[in-house]
Amino acid sequence: MSMLRFDLTVSLTSKIYSRYLFKRAGKGVKIKAGCIIDSPENIEVGNYFNLGEYSFVSGQGGVFVGNNVMIGHHVSILSSEHVYDKTHIPMREQGARYSFVKIEDDVWIGAGARILKGVLLGKGSIVASNAVVSKPVAPYSIVGGVPAHLIKTRIMTV
Repeated sequence: MSMLRFDLTVSLTSKIYSRYLFKRAGKGVKIKAGCIIDSPENIEVGNYFNLGEYSFVSGQGGVFVGNNVMIGHHVSILSSEHVYDKTHIPMREQGARYSFVKIEDDVWIGAGARILKGVLLGKGSIVASNAVVSKPVAPYSIVGGVPAHLIKTRIMTV
């Protein structure tokens, strides 16, 4: 069961942690079952964005997602991380670091992948299942592994 508003479909089993949905949402946006979205007021999504089942998006540092982006199930997009530099203070009391995540148009993120703070996923890139992306990904690249590395480049056709 889902609710539809402004051409945005959100599964009733998903949790949106804010009274706001998104800073901006395009048409044809689908949030599948069991997703958790934290700080959606800092998240912009383009047209035909699909967030797969049981995925997590942390918007504290800001997240931008372009058009025609497919995200598999159990994916995490994290725009923050815990601070841990001071050994005399418990880590839970040291706060967090925030950094914007940008996902350009026509990107496919495979199931179980993790996109860490500050990452840019270039247009037409593909992230393999279970990859951990901590660095920028060039347009039309395919990356995979832990940490993610270039597997190959997609051939651009006209």
